[in-house]
Amino acid sequence: MRTRFFDGETFPEPEAELVGYAWLINEYQLKVPAPNAVFAIVPAKNTKRSKGRWQLLGSRYQPAAHWFAQLTFALKYEGVDLAIIRSLLAVLPVEDIKSSIESEITGSYSRRIWFFYEWLTGQVLPIEDVTAGNYVDALNTKLQFGCAKTKVPRQRINNNLPGVKGFCPLIRKTDNIVQYIEQHLNEKAAQNLGNVHSDLLARAAAFLLLSDSKASYTIEGETPPHNRIERWGKIIGQACKRSISSTVRGCLPA
Repeated sequence: MRTRFFDGETFPEPEAELVGYAWLINEYQLKVPAPNAVFAIVPAKNTKRSKGRWQLLGSRYQPAAHWFAQLTFALKYEGVDLAIIRSLLAVLPVEDIKSSIESEITGSYSRRIWFFYEWLTGQVLPIEDVTAGNYVDALNTKLQFGCAKTKVPRQRINNNLPGVKGFCPLIRKTDNIVQYIEQHLNEKAAQNLGNVHSDLLARAAAFLLLSDSKASYTIEGETPPHNRIERWGKIIGQACKRSISSTVRGCLPA
């Protein structure tokens, strides 16, 4: 049997079949980074296990070999990957997107795909607004971290994406991240810093700023005089404290 590869890795089992985002990337030859977790179907009813980055599911999870069914699978089990979704929607005929959405117009995943199309492309599909049904979240917060919700009446979607279409970093929820959050390390850090004398904190901050400034010039292969590094460090230390103006620009080191 011929060895098969995806994203530079061999398939975990000879009979495994790509599914979800991996299927979409492979089927439409999308020029996007593959997801960290790659989902595949193996012909076993109760299979649900991991092999490295591969997530293996049994045949009962198998969606139809159509972009709409595969994207629905991805949203359900893998979360939102805006790069893949945008690349996919760019290569699909608009009429295909429209007809697929209208075939399940009240379905939560159909409305989410519809929302992502208009949100990412800025184009409005010739579909009437949904007027009934519960609002559903654009982002499944069981899988990824979201933010405050903004209602989008057209698709009856709660936009809880942590950003805008030009910059929307998505973070997958993992056990380690959740455990760190539950430790409230920010509160512990603030409490510990409160017990340190202000002079010592100021000296530490100055040392870190100077070290960072030296590293910045080293990366550029430059060796400026010490006073220039100090002036740059002082400017960086003013970040978020002063608005950009001609006065500030005039203080930047040459």
